[in-house]
Amino acid sequence: MSEQPTWFCPECHAEVDAQDTRCPHCGADFDAWAARPYGERLILALQHPLSEARMGAIIALGKRGDSVAAAALAACALAHPGDVVQGLEIVCALARMPADAPREAARSALLAHPAHAVRSAAATLPGSHADAAQIVRWCHDLAEHADSEPRIAALGSAAIPGLRALLAEPPGVVNAARLFALQMLARIDAPAAHSALRETLYQPPLDRLAPQVAEAERAVKSAALAALATHAYAECADDIAWAFNSARLPEAARCAGVQRMQTLAPALARALDDDVLGAPAATALLAMPDALDAALRAPLAGWLQHDSARARLGTLRALLCLAQARHCPQATAWRQAWCSAHPALRAAAACVAWAQRPRSALIPALLNGAVLPEADLAQACRDALATHTVWPLRTLHVGNALARGVPDIYGDRQALPRGTLAWLGAALITHAAQARPSRLLRMDVMLLRAGLGADITLTPQQRAQLARHPDAELRAALRRRPRSARWWPRRHGH
Repeated sequence: MSEQPTWFCPECHAEVDAQDTRCPHCGADFDAWAARPYGERLILALQHPLSEARMGAIIALGKRGDSVAAAALAACALAHPGDVVQGLEIVCALARMPADAPREAARSALLAHPAHAVRSAAATLPGSHADAAQIVRWCHDLAEHADSEPRIAALGSAAIPGLRALLAEPPGVVNAARLFALQMLARIDAPAAHSALRETLYQPPLDRLAPQVAEAERAVKSAALAALATHAYAECADDIAWAFNSARLPEAARCAGVQRMQTLAPALARALDDDVLGAPAATALLAMPDALDAALRAPLAGWLQHDSARARLGTLRALLCLAQARHCPQATAWRQAWCSAHPALRAAAACVAWAQRPRSALIPALLNGAVLPEADLAQACRDALATHTVWPLRTLHVGNALARGVPDIYGDRQALPRGTLAWLGAALITHAAQARPSRLLRMDVMLLRAGLGADITLTPQQRAQLARHPDAELRAALRRRPRSARWWPRRHGH
């Protein structure tokens, strides 16, 4: 015959019936008690008459690592002096808490416990001073981080004062110790660890540091923000916005994209012309396509009114965002970009239009953009061109126009690197099936020779056309194609 369970009042712990909604002894409302905070209920459970219930509360309080429960844990151990196992578990719970005043008071109380094992365990529990100093030394000893990591991790919340003490030191150019301390803090799920991470994010201000120190500390603040952003807390959006707008942390843009912070979309859009924040801001905006058009409208119109490197950079990133999201800007803005004097803006405008409807008239602009120094633009243009198998004949006469190099976003001319020349030559071969190679200009012939060194597959028709070409070196390059990648550096030195 199974034994009937015994029910206790959670407030006074007197026996009650299972059907009772109020305690007949103290009048406690059981529904109201269930609505109390979880931590508060765990502390009250330490007074439960059943050892199993007390042990469950002790373990849960230890995992929470909040020193608010330290005094109640010590009182529980002293109230049951014969339960040594419970007393030792209480010492383990205290070890997971920050070594602050409440925990130190509880440790001191346990030094009077009747059980020798409990007294010894409490005596070896690290104190706040020695523990913090040791942790600081471990963090500064860069060569021993592999050995220090498990030691600090085993301390849990007790390591927080030492880690916080290290992060309170003035930052320097070498930030390895500070990054290690943040790494360990991020692994501790306790309010004190969370508070220490926020302190590191805001203090010290970067504008009060020397440039080299500020650059090193920027990485520290980025690590603090990344750790904070993994938790849901009330001030998270404010912290990310401050880190982006005030501290100018690229990590803030990444966090905003991961969390789909549409309230920050206008600020992200305005930052597209920024050398530091522009690229991560573009990635973040792509994560919130619903806010993209409205956020980009005003900045894009402003950039198109100015012919400066920064305005061109903002326009380029905005158009690439719209192209990738398959959105189209207002007709006026698109026409301004398409009629721009800079080939990068025309190419980006072509990418936007191509995403809506591929048109052969866009191919010359895409081909020009495919060889520009801006890597994101070049890749977008090459991806677009790869979907079109027939190019107009006029697009094949590009060599002489590119012989003097191409302008970057700042207006400086850059020579085409060998990889770009090989891609361009290979593209011309692939798309010249209907053109007679003998009609190509001299520079285009050199590009074709470069293309033969690339990893492409020639059709029989292309091979036959190139084999009849009047340029002897082109025919020779076709015959020795497996080794032809070596001819370009030998002849031109780059």
